[in-house]
Amino acid sequence: KLMEAMRPKAAAVAAEIINDHLGKGPFDFVQEFAAQIPARIIADVLGIPRSDLPVFLHWISDTAESIGFVDVSRRADIEKSLSEFNAYVDKLLADRRANPCGDFLSDYVAATAASGDMSEGEIRAQVVGLILAGSDTTRNSLCMTLYQLLRHPDQWAALCADPDDLKKKAVEEGLRFEPVVSGIPRVALSDMEIEGYLIPAGALTTVSILSVLRDPDVYSNPDSFDIHRTDQQRWHLAFGAGAHRCAGEALARVELEETLATIARLAPNTKLAGPAPQLAPGAIRTVDQMKVAFA
Repeated sequence: KLMEAMRPKAAAVAAEIINDHLGKGPFDFVQEFAAQIPARIIADVLGIPRSDLPVFLHWISDTAESIGFVDVSRRADIEKSLSEFNAYVDKLLADRRANPCGDFLSDYVAATAASGDMSEGEIRAQVVGLILAGSDTTRNSLCMTLYQLLRHPDQWAALCADPDDLKKKAVEEGLRFEPVVSGIPRVALSDMEIEGYLIPAGALTTVSILSVLRDPDVYSNPDSFDIHRTDQQRWHLAFGAGAHRCAGEALARVELEETLATIARLAPNTKLAGPAPQLAPGAIRTVDQMKVAFA
């Protein structure tokens, strides 16, 4: 509910950046738009000065890099960023406890204190997870969903004609067709046999989200991008499953839906202005580049 209340803010931030680029030709959509949307929203949600955003974005980038196989040469830098990131969030939480100001974080610390069922580490980790999920993955999902919409002019035209009705469906399909998180890692607690293969206890396994979301037993024409499909699942596996389902799902959905709807309203003649963006392989797949022109 706290995240749903952020919809007007998300739309306003998107409109602010769109108007800065409207009618001015091609620009770097990844860095100048897709990265700025979640960063500015997160800053406003958590009360972070926008002057802190460059270092904040650096921490987010390093944190995202830590999810998966890490380049050993980068380990010290990543651990430094993780320590600084966690310390910054600890300071934010302490400030809201001492000086509640009626914002999201003030409500959050009050709610967790009232419930009493989360440790301090869990409270901090949830906020860090919210920031990460509402930032890095949102940036890449926004790029790839807009790209697919522009590749399918009839579907883009439909969204432009009725953004309020189709924004959720467009995001659902974008997340299914090009999921940014490639898999869900788990450790086997006991020996398991799956379709004749033995997975021994203690083995690291990964459930491929890329495969799951193209399962022909679940989705009709799974390799086709279709915002009108009627076979989307209630719990979208792009956000994981179970107790460790993404803590930032609600915020990510708000950011994606309101941003795409605002582009459709204010810049319906948006065009791709360069080569097609590609997602690099990895635990979190990142967009290499993308240029567009708002019109």
